[in-house]
Formats: sequence, C-alpha cells, structure tokens
Amino acid sequence: MKYALLGNLLATAWAIPAIVGNGTRPAARPYTVKQRLLFRAGDERAAEMLRQTPARRLVRGPFLLAMIDLDDDGSPELVIQKLPRSAGATTRSTMVLKRFDGGYGAVYYSRLSERLAVTNEKSGRYRALAELDAGGGIRIDKDFAAADFGRQKVYEIQ
Repeated sequence: MKYALLGNLLATAWAIPAIVGNGTRPAARPYTVKQRLLFRAGDERAAEMLRQTPARRLVRGPFLLAMIDLDDDGSPELVIQKLPRSAGATTRSTMVLKRFDGGYGAVYYSRLSERLAVTNEKSGRYRALAELDAGGGIRIDKDFAAADFGRQKVYEIQ
C-alpha cells in the first residue's frame, strides 16, 4: 500500500509539466531562438548619448550595449544592461530602447540574465527576449516553487 501511494505520487509529479504546458509561455506556443544578443562594453560616447534617455540610470557605471531590430522596421532597438556591483549576481537591470521621432523611449525594463537571445516569434509588434541555457537553447524554469515552473524563460515586449 505504501509503495502504491508513492508510485501514484511520482506519476502525478511527472505529469505536472505536461499539464502546465511543458515549457511554453503561453502554453500553446513554444518559442525558438532567432539570434543571440551580442553585447559590447558601453563607452563614454554611448553613455553620453544614453544619459538623454530613460536609460540614464543604467549608464552611471559600467554597462553593456546590444543593437537588434526587434520589430522588423529596419532600425535597431538598443538593449542596455547595467553590470552588477557584486560578482555573484545572476541577473542584470535590462532596458530596451526604441527610437521615436522625439528621441528614445523605453519599451521594456526588467532584471534578466546576461545570456539573452531574440525569438523568431513575435508577441504583438516586437519579438520576445529569451534567457539562454549553457547549450544555447531557451532556458526552462526549474524552480519548482515558481509560477513559471517548467516553462521557457521568455519575456514578451508589449
């Protein structure tokens, strides 16, 4: 009886990811990697320009910068990551800036991993950002207590 109960519990635990969606956000649509973001160290010239944008707080110290077209309009958006102060930090403040007629505006801000890619799939106007695992695939959330357990670490830009 004791072993039968344990077997049922294990079978239920293995079925949970399939019920949740097995690594997708939303559950019906998996994301795929289009291109990894290639960050470069921001210099004083870039910092001076970015001080006139919503990213001014991110460029007060060392920062990284990547450029990529997220909405297929032919002009690249800027992705800025502030380097963390502590060596053990696993996430970085990340902002996506879009050029508008009056200058740059923030279209996304969050704390994300340093290993990011752009997805092939769009959510609305923009392609999503995705955290990458060591193999270059989209990372799956393995924190059992997290609401997104078993789902891809994908961040949609609205």
